[in-house]
Amino acid sequence: MKDGRSPDSLVCFVGEEKKDGTKSHEKMKLALTTLLLSTILLTVPKVSARTWTHQETGKTIEAEYQGTTGEGENLKVNLRMTGRGTIPYLVSDLSEADQKWVKEQMAKKAGEMAGSDGDGAAQVPGKWKGFMANSDGQPDSPIHLEITGDTITAKRFSGEVMGTGSYRVRGSGTAMRIDVEGKSGDYEGKDYEGIIGVEGKTLKWCSTNDNESARRPREFQTNIQQNHFLMVLEREE
Repeated sequence: MKDGRSPDSLVCFVGEEKKDGTKSHEKMKLALTTLLLSTILLTVPKVSARTWTHQETGKTIEAEYQGTTGEGENLKVNLRMTGRGTIPYLVSDLSEADQKWVKEQMAKKAGEMAGSDGDGAAQVPGKWKGFMANSDGQPDSPIHLEITGDTITAKRFSGEVMGTGSYRVRGSGTAMRIDVEGKSGDYEGKDYEGIIGVEGKTLKWCSTNDNESARRPREFQTNIQQNHFLMVLEREE
């Protein structure tokens, strides 16, 4: 060879055969791919947590805001903490700065719903009680919903909380689009597409059941084959 190297010395440039049958350049490509993926994962933005302060004790925690439940003196903020899941806290127990921040988030969410998404969304918040309907439209099982500007809380009639979710309503009229992202309880990590409408004191909500094959309902009717389930509720005074 002109450069003084034997043909065997060129093996390092084309991939040396290892005992396990792989070549060095293949291992190098694998290592570089692993490094690249690690870099990407490190740069993926995470949902930012913030510091929350207890009004009386001054103690702080780091947690992510997951919406609110209840109203008035019973208004609670859902906080997600690493290793502990999502836990509701009374807003009135938080510092004045935290209380102001929560109210700003609620107002922002309500503004988004009532403005860009249609005036019909403003009719949805409230306390509702009613039932899950069967395929004939008859009562199947009772349900109680508490809806704020950004969160839906589902309860059994005993008062036991089944779970919570954030939601968004789009459109107007008696058949608006609603999308719900489960945040806690039976619904955590699940997504629900549906239609919702309010007529007088009656709310109808037909939703999918977090089945990937299910498509958004087009009518207010329970259809088990299509994974559509109807709720009919009356507004509580």
